[in-house]
Amino acid sequence: MLRLYSTTFLALLLLLGALPSKGASYQSVAVWYAVNKSADEDYDYLETVLPESLAVSIRNISPFSVVTPGFVEDELYKKNVFLGKKCSPLEAREAAIRIKTDFFVFGDFVPVRKNNIKVTLNIYSRKTDTFFTFNETIVIAAEIFPFVDKITSVIVNYVLRDGQYIDGVISEGRKLAFITGLSDAETHEMYLAFMRAGYKISFIQNNSVNNKIDDKSIMSFFYITTKNNSFNSALIEEDCSSETPQNCFVNEEDDSLRRLYSSVQGVDCLIIVGFDKKRKSAWVRGIDLKNRNLIWIHPQIKGSSVYEISNEMIMYMQTPLPDPFAGKGLGDD
Repeated sequence: MLRLYSTTFLALLLLLGALPSKGASYQSVAVWYAVNKSADEDYDYLETVLPESLAVSIRNISPFSVVTPGFVEDELYKKNVFLGKKCSPLEAREAAIRIKTDFFVFGDFVPVRKNNIKVTLNIYSRKTDTFFTFNETIVIAAEIFPFVDKITSVIVNYVLRDGQYIDGVISEGRKLAFITGLSDAETHEMYLAFMRAGYKISFIQNNSVNNKIDDKSIMSFFYITTKNNSFNSALIEEDCSSETPQNCFVNEEDDSLRRLYSSVQGVDCLIIVGFDKKRKSAWVRGIDLKNRNLIWIHPQIKGSSVYEISNEMIMYMQTPLPDPFAGKGLGDD
């Protein structure tokens, strides 16, 4: 049944692929294959359909220059480089450098229920030398675009907004736990902003955790791996790929998050905030403790004080990223 959709859809792709890109292309995105990790060959056609349709979707709502696996293969062939459909992060990084693309998207998928697949995609940024990994569980139906559009929205927002990601809003009323490098007085200043906004606070920052974290040690949380999602540097990915990995903490981090959730009653989210020394900007990582997933990344929130930055954080937490499809139809000029 699944293969019945592929022939018609590929014909549609050929037509859509001829449509011109919109606007000036100021970022380049290369889309590589998504590999079928299951033994069910009925899903193999998606290895080609998914990246091709994803490239079309990105091209039709963004100003990016988007290339498909075929183009990547041709460019690498000219440089005597071979990249398998299934590639490691470091192989993808090398390919991105060779073809000089700003972002390189690659991943895999696996069927999880009837007509459902779990897609794991990695976005490599050549500028920051980082990998962002996210997951989406999507329904396979006769119309493929709805779930492709969902994945496209994440990629487009991540590229357009310099590495921002949020999986829905983190609304008022939820109970939050914080890890920062702030002093006691500064921590209470941050707590005040969140409590005034209607959030509940778990005061783990006031116990022994606070004595172990400062402006320097908070940077150990900058790169993070959770149960499904991650934001890592190329160095960490390289260590994870080695025979004796030194910087791959996924199991330890997941276990720590599980124990934290069980030890603090009713906490929904762990918010990790790294402030600069002058307290004029901060980066943020948000983790859903129940599911142990990375749900929020913000590279830099600016303000004149801890209190102002905290209020800016609240604004971002309560505002979903824009829908890049809003007001745009497929193939619009």
